[in-house]
Amino acid sequence: GDKQVHNAAHSPKQSVPAGFADAAVGNVSTAGGLCDASFTPAVTITNNSSGMISSADVSYSLNGSAPVTQSWTGSLGQGATATVTFPTTTLSGGSNQFTASVSNVNGQVDINTLNNTVVDVYSVISPNPQSTPYEKGFENNSLGDVPSEFVVEDQSGRVFVVDQGISSSVNYPLGGFGGSNKSFRMDFATIDPGSTPFFIMEKVDLSSVAGTPLLSFDHGYAERSGVPSSDALEVFVSGDCGVNWTSVWQASGAQLATASPTASNMRIYPRANEWARQVIDLSAFASSNEVVFRF
Repeated sequence: GDKQVHNAAHSPKQSVPAGFADAAVGNVSTAGGLCDASFTPAVTITNNSSGMISSADVSYSLNGSAPVTQSWTGSLGQGATATVTFPTTTLSGGSNQFTASVSNVNGQVDINTLNNTVVDVYSVISPNPQSTPYEKGFENNSLGDVPSEFVVEDQSGRVFVVDQGISSSVNYPLGGFGGSNKSFRMDFATIDPGSTPFFIMEKVDLSSVAGTPLLSFDHGYAERSGVPSSDALEVFVSGDCGVNWTSVWQASGAQLATASPTASNMRIYPRANEWARQVIDLSAFASSNEVVFRF
């Protein structure tokens, strides 16, 4: 009735049988930072078995490309690690998925394949600042897209472009104030509590702006009826390509809301009158030729 799953018992951790190997893979790759696309793939392998590991194939793949493989030989005792470093490569702008794996351990199948692969994400933005005035919309993106120039850090997979196709109940444009068809959604309804997904936009040159530079954006949000909310949206600015970030705007809960609370099991799809516009003074960054925004 309460949908609990009860375990009657569990077995203790078993040792790897003699003659079999268990190699675990880890990722120690190094990237140069948000504005440095230089990337040196490096993968660690660990011997989780009691016998020696003397050889293995170590591979990596970027964004689903064909794997790059190196054959490793050496002498790894139980618990020992080795690092395999690959030639430096260049990351694409945006988020890059890095997949590292180990196989062919001691010339045979690894007895435990659950620890043979690790996935990580490395992100960079274009080195070329955009000129002002700068405007970013989503009309050229499809439902479910993430703009290629954005860096998105989000484990839920619930941050993407939406339009009327997101729900059969939506028969009106989902752009700000109904003025366009699409918007970029951070789906608080399904993002794990306590997590902080964010997206970073490309660099903008503010040095040629006459007068006070301003950042404006439109947002729509509703709390859930009867559900206490600490949902928050915060905007950061960096003038040194992400080394340091300054918070320039923040709102949460009822302060963030632009519409009446929804039913406890419903999302908000903002109508034209359920949006708000924020305008932020960026005079502190007026002389910067490479400002970066993070939401």
